[in-house]
Amino acid sequence: MAVRRFQATLTPAAVAANVCAEQSFAVGPGDLTIGAAVFVVKPTLQALAMPCQARVVSATNIGVTFFSPGAGATPTAAEVYQFVVID
Repeated sequence: MAVRRFQATLTPAAVAANVCAEQSFAVGPGDLTIGAAVFVVKPTLQALAMPCQARVVSATNIGVTFFSPGAGATPTAAEVYQFVVID
């Protein structure tokens, strides 16, 4: 089992109200495996735009699903997210 931790600065797009929407980001070290477990941490609390899951999309991309439970929101721009990938 391989466990890797890395970080990436992300600027997600707006998320509509009461919607879960996946956004894909080129963040990986180049050897990610589809099907690996991914944990994501957004560095700040933001009540109307939160990551709720993540997955490996390709060897270099991770998809992060954001949820906006209220009136819609844009996750904070240029934040450094932390990722842990286990495969």
